[in-house]
Parts: sequence; C-alpha cells; structure tokens
Amino acid sequence: MTITHKEIVEILLHLEGSMCEEFNLQMDGVDLLLRRKVEVSGASLPTATSRPRSQPRSVAEKTITPIQNLSKPQMSSPPPQLPADGASHVELRAPMSGVFYRRPSPDEPAFVEVGDEVKDGDPLCVIEVMKLFSTLYASCSGRIASILVEDSKSIEKSQVLITIDSSN
Repeated sequence: MTITHKEIVEILLHLEGSMCEEFNLQMDGVDLLLRRKVEVSGASLPTATSRPRSQPRSVAEKTITPIQNLSKPQMSSPPPQLPADGASHVELRAPMSGVFYRRPSPDEPAFVEVGDEVKDGDPLCVIEVMKLFSTLYASCSGRIASILVEDSKSIEKSQVLITIDSSN
C-alpha cells in the first residue's frame, strides 16, 4: 500500500486545523515527517519533510510548503479582492508562486473563457507547485472579465490571475 497525493493533502488539512505539533508516518519505505514551524508573529504553519528510510536524514531531508485548503472550493482561493476604484470586478489572486494552467489536463478544454458565466465555487484554473496541483475556485458569481495570465506560465504569489465582474 502506498500513500497518494490526495491522502497527503488530507493529512495536511487535518493538521492545519489541529493543535498537533508533529506527525510522523512510516510506510512502504517512505518516512513522512510533518512539523509545525512557529513564525515570529506567533502563527504556526505546517512543514513537511520526506525521505526514503534507507537514506540518512541529513542527505535527503527536504522542506515542502503545503498547498492549503485543496478539498474545499469555498476556501481554496484567497478571499475576493475588489479593486480600489470601486468597480465590481473581483480579482482571483495566486495564493502561491507556481505554474498557472487554464485547463484540468492538456487534452481537456479550459475551465473558463472571457465572457463565461461562473457561480461561486466553480473551478477557474490550476496552479502547480512542485508537482502538486491545486484547483482555484470562483469566490463569487458573475462573468469572467479577464484572464491575465497565459496558460502554462509561471506566476508569483498575490499576482492577479482572473477578474470576475460580479455586478450581474
């Protein structure tokens, strides 16, 4: 039995909402160690390390920042951002740096096009970070006003990806 990406994400989500400071899973030659990292501000964030059992920790240890809130559409995108000029366009911003994809897989159509109607919770795009894929969802209903990033391009955290006209 092996552990899947989905199961790792579920573990991270459960740990995020708990008071657990450390979690260690040893299975099928993989040692998964998750620890909370205390920030200067006092906020705790989980970090993950993973290594094959046969290698010493100092050689193979690698820190991975988890992708947060993948399983809940209403929480997987950052809160909606209204432009300062008071317009009714809601901005979908990147919650992390990575690669932006407009479609769920290369052989499928794009999630949305400019002018499409969307509802709160509809999938809009995917971000890839270290071979982990996170779907971002609409945080409101409306019409796609703009898609500001080309498919398969690198993005930075907080970059505006898509705007939704929520005045409908």
